[in-house]
Parts: sequence; C-alpha cells; structure tokens
Amino acid sequence: MVCEHLRELENIVRRSGAEETFRGHSWSKPNGEWVYYRCYIDTESAMARFNDEETCRWSEHHGTHEGSEAGIVCNKCECGVMGLHPNDHVDAPTVKF
Repeated sequence: MVCEHLRELENIVRRSGAEETFRGHSWSKPNGEWVYYRCYIDTESAMARFNDEETCRWSEHHGTHEGSEAGIVCNKCECGVMGLHPNDHVDAPTVKF
C-alpha cells in the first residue's frame, strides 16, 4: 500500500475505474511502493490538491526505451502514484481531482 501522503490520491484514481497495471518497488527507490494506472493524471488539478513541496511533487519521465510515466511522488516515503505520460497519446481516461 502507498503511504498515507498518497492514499487519498490513489483512492480517487482507483474509484475512477482506471486499470492498475503495476504495483511494487521502483528500481531506483526500493523503500516505497509505486503503483501505476492506465490513465492520465490531470497535472493541474492533482497539483492544486496534493502539492506540498515538502512532501509531494509532480514527476514525469518520457523514456524511449524503459517506458514513460507521470504522477505524484512522496519525497518522504519514496512512494508514487503514476499514470501515463501526456505525450503517450493512448486512449485512456483522464483523472481529475
């Protein structure tokens, strides 16, 4: 389970019906749990609701070999709730907060 800082965000994404595609530890952050969903996380509304510079931050990675992602990461607990990168152009829902 993701940390308490991201639990509400994950519950909103889950209730939206977005498909969970992965849950586990990130290769670069082995302490926290990361969960990936097949959806776009609306940057503006997510950051307006969950942005706390000390705790949470927006994270994007647009990879060419290892995949792409965009979502919110907890700086304290090394957890993340991630969706598709905005440049992926996949038919998937957008979750607004």
